[in-house]
Amino acid sequence: EVADKAAPAVPKLAEQKDAVQKEKKLEKDRLPVVEEEIQGDEKKYKLKQVIGDGGYGTVFLSEDGSKPVAVKTEKYSKSMLHIEVAVLKAANAAKAKHFCELIDYGSNKPEYVYVVMTLLFKDLHKLRSEMHEKKFTPGTSIRLSLQSLRAIEELHKIGYISRDIKPGNFAPGQRCNKQSKIIFLYDFGLARKYCDKDGKLIPPRKDVGWRGTTRYGSLIAHQKQDLARRDDVESWFYMTVEMIRGTLPWRLVT
Repeated sequence: EVADKAAPAVPKLAEQKDAVQKEKKLEKDRLPVVEEEIQGDEKKYKLKQVIGDGGYGTVFLSEDGSKPVAVKTEKYSKSMLHIEVAVLKAANAAKAKHFCELIDYGSNKPEYVYVVMTLLFKDLHKLRSEMHEKKFTPGTSIRLSLQSLRAIEELHKIGYISRDIKPGNFAPGQRCNKQSKIIFLYDFGLARKYCDKDGKLIPPRKDVGWRGTTRYGSLIAHQKQDLARRDDVESWFYMTVEMIRGTLPWRLVT
């Protein structure tokens, strides 16, 4: 009888250990805060203010010498910034015009991962929201759509697809960098290689689930199939229509 009563204590002890480990992980898995300094390979970056916030990460304003830069940070255990680094490395090596410069990157184990890159202006979604009737002029829309299409073409040339083409992932550069007339493509958390090192297409997978943003998702994306270059272009078409007309027919559909 004594043995029978003592037996349940074993799983309880294991549960307690799991809880303690989870608490320790949460303590370590944190994001930096304003006024904190991040030590890069050769430089320190003081985090001046928050300019973007998300579930797993925060983007800060900082400086590289006298030049303003963006410092993107993500929690260590949740980070997808290795994809961002891979895309920017490939884009910079190819001298792609519509991509941020990868200035620095690294991690503060086991707390967070960071990437230092070119600071951009407001994204196209925010800029359109500030326009009269929530739309750009036809001339501006055409210029923005052509530049964003060139950015997508550059991404495809280095072997990646975005899988999340939308106005919120495009932005003009900063005037202080003489890049205010250039549209940049950024945020590659969902990006994926579509070809191998020999340039051969990677076969499509089955049952991959949803990827992207509902409003701009391609028909294939809504069928939860594997995405390809054509799906980036289809999403680009939808965002172009929205820039010109101010809305999409299915905007209010849930």
